[in-house]
Amino acid sequence: MLYFTGCLGGVAGLRVAKDIAENNPG
Repeated sequence: MLYFTGCLGGVAGLRVAKDIAENNPG
């Protein structure tokens, strides 16, 4: 269960980081 939650958290973090990188110039 901890591994499953950690996996989803990592994927969500990557998606959020990607969105921020795309929204910011450069």
